[in-house]
Amino acid sequence: MMVKNDGLDIDKLTWAVLLAKWVEFAKGVTLLGEKGVEGLLKASVVDVIMLQAVWFSLGEVEGLEAQERDLGVMRSGVLIEKHIRAIRNRWGDEIKPELLEELMDDVVGRYDEVIGRLRG
Repeated sequence: MMVKNDGLDIDKLTWAVLLAKWVEFAKGVTLLGEKGVEGLLKASVVDVIMLQAVWFSLGEVEGLEAQERDLGVMRSGVLIEKHIRAIRNRWGDEIKPELLEELMDDVVGRYDEVIGRLRG
């Protein structure tokens, strides 16, 4: 459901603001080094952005038609698994920043909540 406020489409505006923040984040990461934790963070940018995008999109999935909702949930699960696996493989035994661990936990938690509500 689209929320309208004074002629503004809040949903589209929200995604535009998020996209701008992700672009800003990606540009900032280019300043990081190529080795060690900085290199690992730099290499994880796409995964971080994708996990954040999935987290936000899961908030919209319940407003979709049943067929679109089912596809959206399925794709979300695949993307979560793919990007968390990439982060875990990349970082190996290296201690990940707390915010990275929180992001992965948050997106899995939100996915589980949505699945629970849809099945409930």
